[in-house]
Amino acid sequence: YFGPLESEEISVTKRMINDMFSASWDGDENMYAVLDVSGGSTESDNCPMCIFKGNMWIAVKFFRGTPKELVNWIDATLKEYNVPIEHFAFDATGIGYYLKAYTNGVGVTANRRPIQEYDEYGNQVTLEQCFNLRSQFLNKMNVMLEKGEIACSLDKNMLIPYGKKG
Repeated sequence: YFGPLESEEISVTKRMINDMFSASWDGDENMYAVLDVSGGSTESDNCPMCIFKGNMWIAVKFFRGTPKELVNWIDATLKEYNVPIEHFAFDATGIGYYLKAYTNGVGVTANRRPIQEYDEYGNQVTLEQCFNLRSQFLNKMNVMLEKGEIACSLDKNMLIPYGKKG
């Protein structure tokens, strides 16, 4: 949600979002996907999957259907964009928890430990201490946004369905 907030600290600014559209692709050919799981029914929020090629956000897909249909939709979408399953992360808290039985992607839960990071030479990197994997992902995303390291090839005027009524 990028609308106005009355009582929360805003760490992602409109400038950061706008800067994504002028940032450069890093040349990384690896494909990645992240999924915010919801029920997918017309009574719930959309279930968005964001697809990245390296640091470039190239697509966003939305699921509407039953949780049973979600597994096939995930498989088809990952195949469509050639995303290896080990490059797929999903919200495994709440309704997304059941997906852990159907995919070998990275399920992000409230109690999952952060992932050890390595530099290009294979040395362990000691970064800011994160409480869990979710906070590690959010921290890395925030740093990349602040530094202008996330690029976006989506239409800047694209309307994103939001909320229960889309």
